[in-house]
Amino acid sequence: MLILPRIGQLSGTYAISQSDRFGDGWLWNVGFQRLGSIGSVSGVWERASENFTQMDANPAEPDDRRLIGRAQANVGVNLGTLGSLSVGYGRLRFSDGSLPTVSTATYAVRLTDRTTLSLIAAESQPNDVGNSDDQRTLALLWTTVFGSRRSATAQVGHDNTGTYGSVDLRQQRDGLYGFDYELRADLGNGDLLDRGIGRVDWTTPHGAFDATASIDGDQYGLQLAASGGVVAAGGGVFATEQIHDSVSVVTVPGYGDVTVYRDNQAVGKTDADGRLLIPNVRAYEQNDVRLEPRDLPIDATVDSDRVLIVPRSRGAVVARFPVKRQSSAIVIVKRADGTWPPAGAEVTFEGGVDASFTGYDGEVFISDLSQAVAGSIAFGGGTCRFTAPAKPADSEALPKLGPVTCVEGPP
Repeated sequence: MLILPRIGQLSGTYAISQSDRFGDGWLWNVGFQRLGSIGSVSGVWERASENFTQMDANPAEPDDRRLIGRAQANVGVNLGTLGSLSVGYGRLRFSDGSLPTVSTATYAVRLTDRTTLSLIAAESQPNDVGNSDDQRTLALLWTTVFGSRRSATAQVGHDNTGTYGSVDLRQQRDGLYGFDYELRADLGNGDLLDRGIGRVDWTTPHGAFDATASIDGDQYGLQLAASGGVVAAGGGVFATEQIHDSVSVVTVPGYGDVTVYRDNQAVGKTDADGRLLIPNVRAYEQNDVRLEPRDLPIDATVDSDRVLIVPRSRGAVVARFPVKRQSSAIVIVKRADGTWPPAGAEVTFEGGVDASFTGYDGEVFISDLSQAVAGSIAFGGGTCRFTAPAKPADSEALPKLGPVTCVEGPP
């Protein structure tokens, strides 16, 4: 690839192939692209020898009809508030001498912030052995977007077979789970309704459910489908969607309703036991799994809210997030005569608990009250000592305990 400042981007490819069926072959192509504020230009020219074999070649493809060349060019012009105009041309070259071509022209204009009107003209020339019927199409397309996931399209067109039309309303689900639906009606061939289809898909963490109804002439159809799976891993049994790859079980012991993300996309919330199954994680690749820290109580801490997992193919891996509950509390401390210690006095504790300071009205923040702790307050050249009780297991995140008496004595 070569980038030419103020000109565009030039690219090229050369490839060779070896095949027991066709022998050695070669292919080369060159391409050019320029994008600008007033328009764009792009083109590709490619040639190949008749015995060149593509990696994805169809083994049923006839030996005497192999793609050996293609040319493609597109030009687009931005007309500002008047819309945009683009024209394109493409030609294929086959080994049997066929040279099918397609020419297109599209004009599009935005009528409102949500509605676009497009006029499309196309002509295809098969230039094929035994087939010289050109196909011409002219279509008018109306598209309205109702939101980030829902849109409606109406189309009317005319081609060699006659006049046709269609109306389409669809919605895509937002994220991995939710509802998709599509309603489509095709009009033409002298009938008001030539063909219609309605489809609803409901994808959940526990399975996928589909319903499709169709009408085609005098034929009617209804199809219902459901798919899912059962996984036993990580100390639990989970009903899940159909498994095509590996799975991961996220455990946040004792904390339910915590949102879990995979690759920054929400995949669900933990159950009452703090577990969530993530289906179809990528095998032998890093998958980024993290928690939403704001879903944890204020007194809960986790060493890391993110972990990278690399499962084996069709295997299960457990992502554990051990959460510790802080035993912090505010203890009200009074002197023996009933007055408050002065605010701002230093408070130290036994057992390695972090030091603190007195606040107004005798409030002292203690970072760890998993068990009773002895402390002392130094003020005015003297010291008083007190014992703070352990934080009750059923208390709120940051309770106020006490009051406790601080007994003065020698420093």
